[in-house]
Formats: sequence, structure tokens, C-alpha cells
Amino acid sequence: MASRLHPHGTRPAATRRSGAASARRPSGSLPGWRPLLAAIGVVALLAVALHLLYR
Repeated sequence: MASRLHPHGTRPAATRRSGAASARRPSGSLPGWRPLLAAIGVVALLAVALHLLYR
């Protein structure tokens, strides 16, 4: 669980997943949603990790 929450292990998986999704659906009605959601997810994971580290 800790290894999955680690940002170093999550970031390459997220980029790989978004790359596969963009390759799978090249013509999307909302192309800006995927990067936005990915950025929000990374920021949320970092915020949770920092909160757990410095509480």
C-alpha cells in the first residue's frame, strides 16, 4: 500500500496510463479532461503524502 502511494512509483504509471488512453482514443470530445484529471490526481496524492508525513 505504501509503495503504491509513493509518488515516484505512481507518476510513471500515470503517464503510461494516460499515454495508452490517448493512443487508444486519439479523437476525444474533451481532450483537456485527461491531463487535468491526471494533474489533479498527482497534486492530491502529493498533498495526502505531505499531510501524512508532517501531521
